[in-house]
Amino acid sequence: MANTALEITRKDLTAEFRTKRNLTSMLLFSVMVILAFRFAFSVTGVGAAVVAPAALWITFILAGMFALSAAFSKEKDQDTFQALLLCPVPRSSIYLGKMLSSFLLITTIELFSLVATAVFFEFDFGGPVQLASLIIIMLLGTLGFVGVGTLLSAMAMNTQMREVMLPVLLLPLVVFTIIMPAVTASTKLMNNATLMDVSAELRLLVTFALVYIIAALFLFDYVIEE
Repeated sequence: MANTALEITRKDLTAEFRTKRNLTSMLLFSVMVILAFRFAFSVTGVGAAVVAPAALWITFILAGMFALSAAFSKEKDQDTFQALLLCPVPRSSIYLGKMLSSFLLITTIELFSLVATAVFFEFDFGGPVQLASLIIIMLLGTLGFVGVGTLLSAMAMNTQMREVMLPVLLLPLVVFTIIMPAVTASTKLMNNATLMDVSAELRLLVTFALVYIIAALFLFDYVIEE
């Protein structure tokens, strides 16, 4: 199963990095959002440690929506998804491959956004230890977001307005379980807190990431059959 999932991930990332269509759009979008926050709050005197976490997670969420909506679009548009389902592999490996490719793509955007935030906000994130802690929170939040988002992307794939249905289905599930703990932890870390200071948020992110991924592994087969 692992080999199949990695092969699907490799296929998706190779296709994406060859065309760079979605990646370029998400990179440009990330820069625009961060610049908008930078200029909007530059005249208010609000510190970067207050504004930057919101700017980062809004960028992550919207870029993640874009990546997830495209997770199954290539197979759907080219009518190759049924061929993928006919392969003699566990259906859960398809989910894991799609989830991993989306996770790596979104993480690429997030790392780029961190650099853009450091440049445009002139912010050092409190040093390397704080930055490493922030990246841990970012990765855990992204894992939970992508874990449930990949399942819902497959669910919305056969609807007429899949780009609209995905956020309608996804946001109610992640606002209080993923986004709020991640933003809270990020804000604390950017204000010189340590990873121990955000242990409650860390436990929430780990718990819901595991819950969403395990549930998706059980439900994916049923969702794609529907």
